[in-house]
Amino acid sequence: MPLTLVEQRKLLSDPLQAGVVEVFARTSPVLQYLPFQDVAGNAYRFNVEKTLPGVAFRGFNSPYSESTGVVQDMVEALKGLWRPLPIRPGLSQDPRQYQ
Repeated sequence: MPLTLVEQRKLLSDPLQAGVVEVFARTSPVLQYLPFQDVAGNAYRFNVEKTLPGVAFRGFNSPYSESTGVVQDMVEALKGLWRPLPIRPGLSQDPRQYQ
């Protein structure tokens, strides 16, 4: 079940993790309301409706017109955000030079 960051914070037992989640929720109004969902593995599987079923009126005592939709199974590969980012050595030396 997807949880918002505020709901997720209530379930955490580690005070450090709870504090980090609270900072994200407090500093970003968008992240505060977006639902997050845990995914096991490195891929997320979901269904996409390619064609929606049709809608039609029918007369009294007339048969239903058959209409079915098409659902396609999709898989999205997940990438981790915890990998180190390459930073040029000169950029991280003196932050005052960028003011």
